[in-house]
Amino acid sequence: MSTARSSITVLRRMHTLLQLHHQVKYLSNGTIGAKRRCCYASVSSPTEWMISKRFSPPTTPSSPSSHTSLFERTEQQHRTLKRYFGSVDSQKLKNLYQECSQFLQRDNLPESTSAGFHIVRLINDLSKIWDSHDFDDSIVSMKAKSIVGEQNVSGKEINLLRKVVDVVDKLAHILLQIKQANMDNQKDRTRYGATLSLALSFWTKCPPGKDNGIRANKILERMEELDIFTEMEDSAMIRQISYGAVIQAYCITIDDPQDGTVNGAIEARKLLERLESIQGYDPPLRVYNSCLHGFAIRGMIDEAEGLLSMLEERSKTNNQLVPDVLTYSACLNAYSKYTGKEVGKPLAERAEDILRRMIKRYDSTGNLQFRPNQYTFGTVIGMFAKRNTANAAKDADRILQMLISLAEKEAKTNVSTYEEDAEDSEKYSIQPGVGHFVSVLLAYKNQTSAAGVKRIEELLVQMEQLFIAGNDQVKPNYQCFVIYLDALAKANNPEKAEMVLSRIEELCSEDKSFDLNNYGYNLVIDAWARSSKSGRAKRAEAIIKRMNDISSETGNKSLLPDKHTYTCLMNVLITDREQGFEDKCAEILSMMEAGDERIKPDNVTYSSMIKAYAYANKPEQAEVLLRTMEKQGVSPPQFCYNGVINAYGKNNNPGSARKAILILEQMEKNGVNPDIMSYAICIDALGRSDEANRVQRAEEMFSRCIQRSTESHQKSNKVSLPIFSALQSVYIRSDDHEKVQKTLKVIKVMEENGIKPTLTSYKHVLSACSRVPRHASEQIKQKAVEIAARILEFLRNSNDLNPDSQTYNSLLWVCSLVSDPKEKYETINAVFKMCCQDGFLSRQCLGSLKQVAGNEQFYELVGHKQGHVDVTVLDPSWSRNADNIQNFSPSRRRQK
Repeated sequence: MSTARSSITVLRRMHTLLQLHHQVKYLSNGTIGAKRRCCYASVSSPTEWMISKRFSPPTTPSSPSSHTSLFERTEQQHRTLKRYFGSVDSQKLKNLYQECSQFLQRDNLPESTSAGFHIVRLINDLSKIWDSHDFDDSIVSMKAKSIVGEQNVSGKEINLLRKVVDVVDKLAHILLQIKQANMDNQKDRTRYGATLSLALSFWTKCPPGKDNGIRANKILERMEELDIFTEMEDSAMIRQISYGAVIQAYCITIDDPQDGTVNGAIEARKLLERLESIQGYDPPLRVYNSCLHGFAIRGMIDEAEGLLSMLEERSKTNNQLVPDVLTYSACLNAYSKYTGKEVGKPLAERAEDILRRMIKRYDSTGNLQFRPNQYTFGTVIGMFAKRNTANAAKDADRILQMLISLAEKEAKTNVSTYEEDAEDSEKYSIQPGVGHFVSVLLAYKNQTSAAGVKRIEELLVQMEQLFIAGNDQVKPNYQCFVIYLDALAKANNPEKAEMVLSRIEELCSEDKSFDLNNYGYNLVIDAWARSSKSGRAKRAEAIIKRMNDISSETGNKSLLPDKHTYTCLMNVLITDREQGFEDKCAEILSMMEAGDERIKPDNVTYSSMIKAYAYANKPEQAEVLLRTMEKQGVSPPQFCYNGVINAYGKNNNPGSARKAILILEQMEKNGVNPDIMSYAICIDALGRSDEANRVQRAEEMFSRCIQRSTESHQKSNKVSLPIFSALQSVYIRSDDHEKVQKTLKVIKVMEENGIKPTLTSYKHVLSACSRVPRHASEQIKQKAVEIAARILEFLRNSNDLNPDSQTYNSLLWVCSLVSDPKEKYETINAVFKMCCQDGFLSRQCLGSLKQVAGNEQFYELVGHKQGHVDVTVLDPSWSRNADNIQNFSPSRRRQK
């Protein structure tokens, strides 16, 4: 009985392990963020808590490409999992595998009584050697992860593990062929049945595949046919474990509808119902949790909610089915993995409802199995953080503070956050960790606002305070510092970003384990490229000098400038636009081309050089660079062609529009699909050209673009606002007497293509109205005034589109089209008063008013008698919403 009892013990443990393992996956489902080069770069903060010497810099993860959960990386969690998951001894496993293979070559194995006992020993020995291994339960990826411990699983070892599972499967089928006469006593039946259940467990431990569930189910069906579960010791328990193993095998099965592979989660649910029917009573909660996990990893929210509701209903009469933290977490995981269109209440809010339900139930019962754990909170935080809403970061932050408050409350009331058993340590842990904070930090960083940067600083301070208080799981890591530095760069605060960089260098000198690389420096250089402050090019060059100096002093080659560094420097020079900036960019490019692989230019570098030529008004040189790339065997990507098209498009020299179109046609010949911007730039260039048929050509190109968008399934070819704005601009600049109607018609075409018109769309129509020639017929001018009046009324009554300074400036020029002096006087008065009432009186509007109204009416409206009048001397409320940075230029060009 010792062998059978050992098998049963291993089976119990196996279910515990898999449920624990699935929990560990929840937080890494979305809280750490997508793959980024900056994930483990070194950064810091200039706040007082960072300057304090009491804080020691975090150590770097072993590999920048590692994306396992941060909670798995903590020392405490590592020790806990180490107790459960043993490293695979490849040599021992290989030796035993060879023994199994040799054994399978024997003749008449099913006829041999001793063969059955030998198989029992082999399967149990294999299970002992391969105690457990960690696998990726993703439906998309079959890539096996590392064994928990120091040893990594190589490709050969993964193949060995798969071979072992195949051998165990063959051994199980041979054991099933052993004659019934050899299993005529309860002891043998129990031994054989437990061993077969143990064999089923191998299909739950192997890497996910298309046949995990199917092959495991074949063994189970044969066990039922042979009535192996009857008259066994612990027969009900072994049946439950066997069915549970097959359910778990189905859950990790890779679904592929194209080749007819069944949905593993659906099959697991059917198997669960079959077990309920056979037993006549409900299986344990862990079996339902396994089925829920299958729905969760596939994002099957309706099925997961249905099963959860069923459990909550049955738990009223069966307290063994009361949903626990694993049950609710599985449902939350289903929400987080759902990829379809959300219907009804947003999933993140539904997840929060479940979270609050758990907390309420825990508060009323004090039972730890209802208390949300760190993974439950991590899933909800991650869901809010990923939402594309204005309050995404605040909502995620709110859930994070709930977790922190709950953890502090438990600590104050002396409620243990960990149980003595290691499984419960993982299951019930409620300590906040780095992963929770990272999700919130990323959400605030994506806001690209000063308020977001400030909140990032506050959260980093909070992390440090929790760390000092004894929570090692919240010690800020490199990713936290990168997020802060990246936020400063995007918030156009290069000075503070550079100060952070200086503090990082200090930390590096104080602690040699602080592994510094060039990513933080690249971020700061990029911050200067975004800035409009003077001297930015010199600051960027000084940073590169620091990189080279520190690298030379420390021998840290990862600090050396790379192609991204020099590309950022070129962008700084382009932004600075000092005299000869394009020549400096060309020198940098030549240096990169002559350098080693680390600094070899890529397509982004060439695109920056093309942009430099475009801003320097040298489109021909931009085209030469494009041709050079083609001659060198480099296939220029779409954005390089667009750069040259833009260089010609923004150039006002004769024939530039025609050359831009030629580049577009060459682009198509070379197999590079133009995108919407390619067409928009060409159409805009036609509008500014002097070609006689420019309107007709622009309309033809617009129609061609719309047709391509209809036929194409590529996102980059879908029509968007720029193509419509470009055509409107062509009409505005044309001499066409129907320009107003045509510009207005573009808005209708936008709506037909599912594009919502913006304020700019309507301002283009007003601009067309204001540019109607004065020699046009009274009918045309009157029609333009009527259309402008309707647009103004629409904008003032709209909830999301409101007039601005440019709107009123165009309307003032529209007033000049009114022929009747009295009506014109009243119209100018009405527009001016509305402009002041809305607070949009800018210098440009004031200048337009003087030209349109004349001196007498102008001084009457502004309340001054004579002389120069600026908005600064008028009622401040008139210009409270206006942008008065640009001074009015009286030489405004207009069509006569």
